Parts: sequence; structure tokens; C-alpha cells
Amino acid sequence: MNLIRNTIVLFLMCIYSFSFAQNTDQVKKRGPADEYSRSSMSYLLLDFENEKYASYLKKAINSTMMPSKFDNNNLSKKYIRAPYPRQSTGKSEKIRRSLVAENYAVDIVKYWWEIKDDGSYSTELIQKRGYYNATDEDVNRVDATKVGRAKLGDAGLKLLGNSYVLVLDYENVVTMQDIYDEQDRKNREKAKKDTSYTFVPVKRTHNGSKENDIVFVPIKLFGYRTRIFRRNFY
Repeated sequence: MNLIRNTIVLFLMCIYSFSFAQNTDQVKKRGPADEYSRSSMSYLLLDFENEKYASYLKKAINSTMMPSKFDNNNLSKKYIRAPYPRQSTGKSEKIRRSLVAENYAVDIVKYWWEIKDDGSYSTELIQKRGYYNATDEDVNRVDATKVGRAKLGDAGLKLLGNSYVLVLDYENVVTMQDIYDEQDRKNREKAKKDTSYTFVPVKRTHNGSKENDIVFVPIKLFGYRTRIFRRNFY
């Protein structure tokens, strides 16, 4: 790989809890972690490209907001092709394999190091995140050393392994027009069966929603943590 020379990037993608909480068994055995390390995240949409509103979903994912508690690994890639039919089983493992096959963990490394097409890179983002993660105690400690606060920026490398990928899967996506049409259909059927009932079309501005508004119904969140071990990066 000509952009990364003399580098071994080993990565493991593993399912991580959707709340991003610590593993409860680990907490019971070892107690809470002694240090807080800020995590980063990126979003990916699971793209079922032949579904009716797939194109709408792909546009919407670009405006997804990152929770402030996470740093944003804002990769240009926002969706991956669904590696299975909608009704398939074993979905989590198939998504994991797809992320590995597409070198998504490598893309995260390249994002952190701001690697360009010509092979040049920058440590600015790593330094920035290292400083932001530092506590007052960390600052006081490094101020007493010869290296000084530059060491805080270097600590950003440790945060690279706290990169998470949230894969979003949506099903039963409809527009308000679809909903209104279904309501009218049911009311028409009722009017046919009950002569005392008069069919009246629904008002198509319910709660301020317009006919072309999309209703998103998330059914699955697949969370993955990317553990990346780096050696001799140039």
C-alpha cells in the first residue's frame, strides 16, 4: 500500500454495546476504568439500494449529527451496500466481514493521520484530540516535565483505538403521503361496510407534516469498535 509505508496495521472489528457502556462483566471483575479516554465515532448507512426510498436515506445520512460526547471521524464514505437480503440471518457477522473487506479500519487510520493522495500526512488532528482529552491533573503533571505539554498531544495516539463505527439500518420507511393514503384506504373500506359512516379524506397536514415528508423508522443499530495497533508509521 503506497500511502502507508513500513506500516503494519492490525485491526479487529468486534461488536460493541449500543449504549457504548463498559462491559458489565468486566466492571464487576475489575471495577470501573481508572481513566476516561474520549472516543470517536463514524456513521454508516446500511444501503438496500433497490428499496423504494434508498436514495432519500443516502441523502439524509449526510446531515446526521454527531453527539457532542464523541469526536467525529467524518469519513467521506457514508454508506455501505447491504451484504445480505433484508430477511437474512447472521447480520452482525456479515456486516463485520463487509467492513473488513472494504478496509474501513484503514480508512479511519488515514483519517486520523490526515493522509493525502501523495502520501503526505499530518499529526494535527491527533495532537488536537490529545489536548482535548487531557484533564487538569494531566496538564499539571506534564508541566513538571522537560517535555512539557507537547506530551499531551502525543497522547492522542492512544485514542485512535477508541474509534467506533455505528451502522444504521432502517426499515418500513414511508412518506407522510403513504400514511395518509393508507388512512384514506381504511376509511373507504369502513364506509363501504358501515352505511352510517361517511368517508372524509384525512387532512394532509397532520402535526405540520407534509405529504412528501419522510418518516424514518430505525430498527437496527450495529455497533463496532475498531482496535488498531500501529507500528513504524511514516
